[in-house]
Amino acid sequence: MATVTKGLVFRADLDNYDGTLTTSRTDSTGGTVSGLKIGNGVDVLSVFGAGDTANQTLATINTATDALGSTNIGLVFAPGTWTIDDDKTIASNFSVIIPAGCVFDIAAGKTLTLAGTVLREHATYSSGSGTLTISGTDVTGVAAGTFSGSVSITGTTTVGNTIKSDTDSTDDLGTTSVRFANVYTDSIGDSGQQLLIPASSIRTANTPAFLAYNSVTDSNVIGTSGTGTITVDYDTEVFDQGNNFASDVFTAPVDGRYLLIAQVRLGGVTAAADDTQIQFSTSNRTYTDFRSDTNDIAATTVLRISAIVDMDANDTASVLVQVRGEASDVVDVFGTTTPHTFFSGCMLA
Repeated sequence: MATVTKGLVFRADLDNYDGTLTTSRTDSTGGTVSGLKIGNGVDVLSVFGAGDTANQTLATINTATDALGSTNIGLVFAPGTWTIDDDKTIASNFSVIIPAGCVFDIAAGKTLTLAGTVLREHATYSSGSGTLTISGTDVTGVAAGTFSGSVSITGTTTVGNTIKSDTDSTDDLGTTSVRFANVYTDSIGDSGQQLLIPASSIRTANTPAFLAYNSVTDSNVIGTSGTGTITVDYDTEVFDQGNNFASDVFTAPVDGRYLLIAQVRLGGVTAAADDTQIQFSTSNRTYTDFRSDTNDIAATTVLRISAIVDMDANDTASVLVQVRGEASDVVDVFGTTTPHTFFSGCMLA
């Protein structure tokens, strides 16, 4: 008697779900029996790629999406590398199911867009220098991993708990206030309370801070009432974190409370001088330090002022000085490479 040896069955031996759920076959009596095809999603490689890994290509994906049309259905991509050599959008009626080991290798300058729901089993599912964009909803929680190429997620992403979708284009994981939901603390008894952090309270490496000074003396610039106040020249920056200081003016990038400090060294003051003043001129209000000492102001005088000021986004602040009583503009604003006349500030809150 001959020995019959049978191997294991392949996926191709099964009647896989292809978008049509019911099927029939001949039973052992020669009759017909009806039932359901195997699987709840369409195995793209088995159904449309003949189960051949050489067909893990964009052409196979196009065949599948063209055949299934607008049907709301899940597309299951077999493990292995799928070559994406052109732009492709998998429409929102398709749920894309990506098992661990499945990677989309996207060519340079090309974009694969997943517009529907994405269910994936691993964080690494793209390679190549092209772009993978999830414009639908990524609902699968995965462990931390590495993305190769560019991945853009513009819908709502769920990783464990829900992270709010970006609704105001400010890259703050939500609306104007950044919300870290369900932050639990044991030591102070606030279990279950939400931690709400306003976006304006988050400090980064670009939190505004600056220091500038006058490096060259400005001669004969003030002295009489007719001249009024002048804006002090600060021609050299020591640092400008956030790039908010230019042309003697600080511009607030966001609403907040700012500490401003200024010093101005005056030279050439004569006995005729009666009073001096130094000011912070801001968009909201003016802060003034005034000194009156008729005919008895030192020839070299140092004026100082500091204040915590309220500023709105795009408000400006500059330093003004005035000397009155001189017969003409004989007073200098001193400048040197060692800061004697300087203006500095930073954001406090």
